[in-house]
Amino acid sequence: MADDRQVRRADATRVMLASHDPAWIVMAEAEAARLAPAVGETLVAVHHIGSTAIAGIAAKPIVDLMPVVRSLDALEARRRQIEALGYMWRGEFGIRGGAIACWSKTGGGCSTCISIGTETT
Repeated sequence: MADDRQVRRADATRVMLASHDPAWIVMAEAEAARLAPAVGETLVAVHHIGSTAIAGIAAKPIVDLMPVVRSLDALEARRRQIEALGYMWRGEFGIRGGAIACWSKTGGGCSTCISIGTETT
């Protein structure tokens, strides 16, 4: 098994900060709407989180969303639909009782990251 640090280093992208862009809010809303049908009826809500959700501060230009679901088993059953949107499924990826997936519009680093949890996590 590979050293966890090596795996994370190989997956890391260079961190760059950008001035706040009001379009991030619009992007988050559009991505939440695109994601909802893929997640299906287990979806409770999608929250825009992280630095791009805070007006007026510099941020990594990665829109972070937190979908809340009723059941991780039901979410797992929808994994293919989420991956069909272009998301790279990471599973728990260090978040016990949750899941992580990333999507890149450009084919480069992560453009949108979703950290999925249940109503009780």
